This record gives sequence, C-alpha cells and structure tokens, in this order.
Amino acid sequence: MISTKFAICSQKAILEKGTNNLSLINIINRLEVVSLPSVMAEFAFALITKRDKDSDPDDVELDLTIQQEDNILLKHKGKITYQGKDLNTLVVTIHGLLIQSPSPIVVTCKKDDSVLSKIEIEVVIVSPKVEQQENSA
Repeated sequence: MISTKFAICSQKAILEKGTNNLSLINIINRLEVVSLPSVMAEFAFALITKRDKDSDPDDVELDLTIQQEDNILLKHKGKITYQGKDLNTLVVTIHGLLIQSPSPIVVTCKKDDSVLSKIEIEVVIVSPKVEQQENSA
C-alpha cells in the first residue's frame, strides 16, 4: 500500500534530479493577505511516498485537489514512477493560485479513494504594512 512519508506546502520547492535533494523555500502553514481576492505568484506541494515493492505497482496516479470550502481552486493528476525503488518524490508547482476568501485552503492528495495527505492552511487578512523613511540635511 502506498503511504506518505512527508507532505508540505511552500512558496517554492526544488527537486534536484541527480541527488534527489528537496529544497523548500518559505514553508506555508498560514497565509497572510492584505485583501481578497489575492493571487499567490507561486505555490508548491511536495509529497514523498513509500510503496511496498511486492504489492504496489511501479507507476501510480495521484489526484491533487486544492480548495477553499466547496470552491475547487485546482485539480491535478500526478503520476509517480518508482523505477524499481521504494520511495518517490512528487513536486507540483502552481503559478498564480487565486485565493478568493478568508476560509482555509485545503490541499488533499489521494490515490483512488484513499487520502495520502491533507494539509489545511489558514488564510488571514492583515493590515498593510506602512514604512516611512526620512532624510534631513
């Protein structure tokens, strides 16, 4: 049975092909926006899965859904190819994710009807930050 070893959302995720190192930039567990609707320039989901070589196939399809309440922001089918190994890393990057309400963002990854991971991200509206600089001669 396919199982999750690690799942996370970040602003950017980089998977190095040669070393299989995963670099995460700006991990997201709470999203602060000044106004709504708002657009996240980049949003990444990283998932490390483990399979049982004896019972699980080498190729597996996963369904990734990002939603706020009943509003589906993104649906994506991802394919994992284990290439004879036990572990695999899937990285999905979205450019331009539209946040429409202050309700939590729920990121769910499933294989068939089985939930592999579910991440809930709080959305908070904050006041704009104002900076003032002064130079007197």
